[in-house]
Amino acid sequence: MTLCHQAKTATRAWLFLLIPLLMSCERPQGTGDVLATYRSTLTLDDNAGGAHRFQYYWPASAALRRKQADVRINLTAFFALHRCGLGPLIGQRNSTLGLTTNNIDHLLYSHKLVAGLRDCHDQLTEENLALQDQIKGWLAVKQRELGTILWNSTFAGVEFARHFSPAASVFPLALTELDPIPTALLSELITLSEQFGTDAVIAEPQIWHAYQWLEQQQFSGRLLKTMAMIANALSQADVMLVTHTNSCPDSRSHRQQLGAGLTTWQTRLYPFSQHVSQLAQAWFSQLDQLLSAQQVPLPPAFRQWHQDFIASDSPSSLRASFTTLMSRQQTRWQAIKANCLVVLQR
Repeated sequence: MTLCHQAKTATRAWLFLLIPLLMSCERPQGTGDVLATYRSTLTLDDNAGGAHRFQYYWPASAALRRKQADVRINLTAFFALHRCGLGPLIGQRNSTLGLTTNNIDHLLYSHKLVAGLRDCHDQLTEENLALQDQIKGWLAVKQRELGTILWNSTFAGVEFARHFSPAASVFPLALTELDPIPTALLSELITLSEQFGTDAVIAEPQIWHAYQWLEQQQFSGRLLKTMAMIANALSQADVMLVTHTNSCPDSRSHRQQLGAGLTTWQTRLYPFSQHVSQLAQAWFSQLDQLLSAQQVPLPPAFRQWHQDFIASDSPSSLRASFTTLMSRQQTRWQAIKANCLVVLQR
């Protein structure tokens, strides 16, 4: 036997060993896979089961942003404001770099400018009545715009659009892979919103950190997309489960399907849904506070989104429906276990 022939024989032997091993390696089931299997297991035919009630989305930027008025300061007044120390701040904002600033820069600049104009107005003497009147006018315009600036820099901003993106991936089914939610970061934005336009000193490093996290992490998008996926699956599964709340399936195959569904619910989906629900409660509570701190009426597109997904006072919102569907599913299974326990053990 030649060396070449021996090599070919050894290669074939390894292939025979590796092929069964490779065939046994399956891609781990993701959250969507498990939910699809659970739903299809309990839906005995293609015509059984409800429609997908929730399709997660985020409103278009143009539908969220509010128009802002610009405060124009002439050159004479600009130099006069140097006496109050506002020249560098205003000059930086009106530079080429300043005109392309991001939301957090605009937010912090506006807060500093209002506080600075207020201080400048109080410092001027009666000899500067003309400048005092000008500052008073600028301050009035800027104060009227504070609510719009806050809104455009938060929920209507690009950072929030990325954070709430529908393109986000759903949470993994393994509970240990879910990191604790950084509610402290959102608390910083709540504090900023409540103090915006006052004389309070803003903690800039913490605000920058919060905005960076919002832009880089799609937590809200992942949370809401996961909740929508679970809610849709539970809604469809409920159609089948309600038929067996008081009666057990007759055929062996249907009993096996029911048993498989019960196992999946008890060991995987119910614990996962509970954990998602706990995350949602803590996070939505923070979002509620951030929304309450807004100083302008919410745009119609956002009001509709809020009503569809996170409104606590709307029974049809995803937030309310998720809790209802999860509780109802658990109640259905408890009734089926009580009525069909012996059948399911066969």
